[in-house]
Amino acid sequence: MMESHASESENQWAPIIDTHAHLYLEDMPMVKGATFEPTYPFEAKDYLKILDDEGVLFGVITAPSFLGSYNDYTISLLQSNRRLRGTAIVDPTIDYLGLRHLADNGIVGVRYSLRRYPDIPDFSTPEYQRLLRRIRDLDLYVHILAETERLAKLVPQLDKAGVKLVIDHFGVPEPRFADADPGKKAITSAIQNGRTWIKLSAPYRTSGVDMKALAQFYLREAGPDRLLWGSDCPWSSYEGSFNFKDTIRWFEEWIPDCNVRNKIGITGLYLNRFM
Repeated sequence: MMESHASESENQWAPIIDTHAHLYLEDMPMVKGATFEPTYPFEAKDYLKILDDEGVLFGVITAPSFLGSYNDYTISLLQSNRRLRGTAIVDPTIDYLGLRHLADNGIVGVRYSLRRYPDIPDFSTPEYQRLLRRIRDLDLYVHILAETERLAKLVPQLDKAGVKLVIDHFGVPEPRFADADPGKKAITSAIQNGRTWIKLSAPYRTSGVDMKALAQFYLREAGPDRLLWGSDCPWSSYEGSFNFKDTIRWFEEWIPDCNVRNKIGITGLYLNRFM
């Protein structure tokens, strides 16, 4: 175990596993209509130094939407560093061997980063049904980011497919819905299947919501075995607004109990195949 970043008065130990970070170069092939285009590189050496400085052992490279199904760079990093795992964006027509190749090289999930993009997948079509079955057979998870109303439509489809499901950034709730937020309702329902996890991350991508109250709500509904934590490093579009220490502090504020954070860290270890 590693030293916790909890207050000194707690004097306890807890693993912190960063389940959400992005690594990229400046000159990578972008998808059409990319919602973010990097103007600087953020490489494995930069990220690993941050992890070392903060006493974090492992990190998960989250597939950025702007690269689409270009996973080459991520795979090269995973092959050379056992401290990292990753998620990938794939074409729905990828065959079993292609998906198996990703899984054999450190990919633990397939990501759908849909927020602010016009199109969403129709998971009811035959090609997506085949893909979801392959994801399920390879024991990968579906990792999804979408607006709350879209999430409310997609989560039941994914739940029905029987895949493991990781919801990004608290489900990006919208304050206009308050307690009637449709994504929150869908997530709460899906939690009951025992295959759904919620990622506590990126509070700055949601405004007007009490994130501590939301974290405590999901803790009550799901328990620490269904929660994950992520830094969202290097905070695309929010660079310079905060640092890695701030993200750990937020985690401590959301989940004050060090023992609970410990369990959340262990959840991240097992779900992402570090153990």
